Amino acid sequence: MPLFGKEPRNLPFWLPAAGFLFLSILYFYRHIFLGMTSFADDLSYFHFFEKSLYAREIRSGIVPLWNPHIFGGTPHLANVNNACFYPFNLFFLLGPFHAVLTLYLALHLCIAGLSVYLWGRKLGFSRFASFLSGLLYMFSGVFATENIHLGYFAALAWTPAVFYAMEIWLEERAIRPAIAVGLLLSLILMSGAPQFLLITGYCLVFYTIFRLMEPGQGVRGRMDGLAVLIVGAGLGLMAAAVQLLPAMEFIKDGGRPYATDYQFAVSFSSYWKQLLSRPFAPVGHGWTGAAALFFAAWALLFMRSRAVATLFLLALATALLSLGDDGFLFKVAHRFLPGFQLFRAPYRFALYAVLFIVLMSGAGIDSVIRSSVSRWRRFGLSFIALFLGWGIWSCFHAEGSIERLWKSTAWLLLIYGLVRLFLKAQIREALFKAGLCLFLLLEVTQELTTLGGVHPLTKPSFYRFLQEQPIFDELKKQEETHRIYLSNDDGIACLEYPLKDGRYFPFSPNLGELYGFENVSGYEQMMLRRYIRFIQETPPYWSMALFNVRYLLTRGDLSGLPGLKLVLAVPAGRLYRMEWTIPRYFMAASARFTDRPENFFESVRDPAFNPYTQLILEGDPPAVTGQPPLRSYEINVLKRTSRDQLLEVKLDGHGYLVCSEPYEKGWKAFIDDQPASLWPAFHLLRAVYLPPGKHLVRFYYDPPSFNLGLGISLISFAVILAISLLSRRRQRSAA
Repeated sequence: MPLFGKEPRNLPFWLPAAGFLFLSILYFYRHIFLGMTSFADDLSYFHFFEKSLYAREIRSGIVPLWNPHIFGGTPHLANVNNACFYPFNLFFLLGPFHAVLTLYLALHLCIAGLSVYLWGRKLGFSRFASFLSGLLYMFSGVFATENIHLGYFAALAWTPAVFYAMEIWLEERAIRPAIAVGLLLSLILMSGAPQFLLITGYCLVFYTIFRLMEPGQGVRGRMDGLAVLIVGAGLGLMAAAVQLLPAMEFIKDGGRPYATDYQFAVSFSSYWKQLLSRPFAPVGHGWTGAAALFFAAWALLFMRSRAVATLFLLALATALLSLGDDGFLFKVAHRFLPGFQLFRAPYRFALYAVLFIVLMSGAGIDSVIRSSVSRWRRFGLSFIALFLGWGIWSCFHAEGSIERLWKSTAWLLLIYGLVRLFLKAQIREALFKAGLCLFLLLEVTQELTTLGGVHPLTKPSFYRFLQEQPIFDELKKQEETHRIYLSNDDGIACLEYPLKDGRYFPFSPNLGELYGFENVSGYEQMMLRRYIRFIQETPPYWSMALFNVRYLLTRGDLSGLPGLKLVLAVPAGRLYRMEWTIPRYFMAASARFTDRPENFFESVRDPAFNPYTQLILEGDPPAVTGQPPLRSYEINVLKRTSRDQLLEVKLDGHGYLVCSEPYEKGWKAFIDDQPASLWPAFHLLRAVYLPPGKHLVRFYYDPPSFNLGLGISLISFAVILAISLLSRRRQRSAA
């Protein structure tokens, strides 16, 4: 049964959908009609290059399991942040990044509004109140600030749909809506936002428990319903196994520097004064607009509804969690709740507080329409007075601004006057709704008509600029397969391009994903633990030499350093060629085997260290008897792709072939088409033993977790399809 009165009359689904689509186009009008594109943070550091790599690999018919262009090589698909299996990533195959980016963002913004609309309708809101809830969510600070993180943007668009599917399950207790919950959670995971999957999961558990505690439901019925939910949602989540299993394996072998450090995690928190000043501060991730707060407060004070109480508790809990170390709740959750150790930025909980506030505001709008004049007089003026006092305090003690205070107060007065006029003069409801909708639209879009109000915009020529630098054209001319070193940190290796205001912006070290270069640095959340330790503990000279680095890109003048030759100097930076480095593939006559990686880090610090004669491998040595020692060898590269390398090796004695690329469990070695053992060399690289003679050596990346996950996903989809067909047949038989 609906929670708020009678179910309104049916309306064609396409009508509100078209409305949200129109508003999405309006929101991105500068992108669509004025030729602008978003440019900030992860869009220019990460997403542009990662999507370029994704499109190139998919067009070539290659599943992007491995990325050779950053960190010397790293798992790509297993890094869930890359969203390789997110269906909407296929858009990036359609055209230039800047054009498809607008399509991607606008479509997800439309999905966000429509999802809130459907959730509100299922709760029993009127069409009008549901539509305004969707509008408030679309134009909140959530989507204004998170457009630079494509995974977050998509996850937050799908989150209301999860709660909508849960409402259907609470009403029907059937398997199909339970499966829908799981499939929508899978979409959030595959969108590239694993932390948002955990946050949504926690909120969903809390929401479901409170909704199941409504009177009139027996314990047996609740338990049976939960069993159906667990089975169905689990089946839906299994559809994401092809992404989930490789990600779990990568988490075991990889890491994020300082990610599990509590102090580092809570450094990305909101704080009390910031939270209290949000309605009056410059637009931020927790901004909803004064109107949403007004109607949410109305719902909380004048409605007796378990749903509103649940939404309020969720909004309060997520707001407190966003405070991180400034609040008690995050400390407790970080210590006791599973998965919380993975959270790096508590402020993201505030994004969920916005969602629950706008749902409460929808309930408040419904209630307002049915209220009396006397209630409006008492509450409206009292709230505006309280809001004005709150804003004045914020301007002097927090981050509020006088301009925002008067703007917000003026909008509240206009809305208050409009509603009073409607209630007293009994103006036609259609006219009142049109006026209220217009007021809300203007209020929430006063600074959010375009994302340019929060993040900078640029012409699409910015992305062409990244592809037309002479320093990279010069690198393309070099007929070598050596790596480069380009970093975006404060070290010497960093390129910059000038901005119009005189500042300089560093090039992303992920440029290799666009140009095809292989960089030993990179910009990414997850790295192999072996790589992290290798870079941290190996002297810089040897770390670059062992990684086959030949070119150094820098903004500084390194002409005084020995062993470097200037190849090209341009305003963006300089390209140096290192005179000596270790080949991509080389042979060592002997090796020392150890179970202690420290042995390598102790040896490499010795000035007399020689990688050709002091090869250090981790593991047990092979059984070698009566083989002549290695004196000479020849290596020919027959094939090289991102996950497949074929070499022809001729040697007159036995030895160890070393590949200066990272060791990872998914890599397999084959000698003359026969499986061979693979050892970690120098803690990070790969090595294989070769007897004398001529051999074909193949390195192939084929992680078992991907194959197992793909099989589970296919089985899950088959079972879901069978359940859907059987349920439909039963419905037809019952009819």
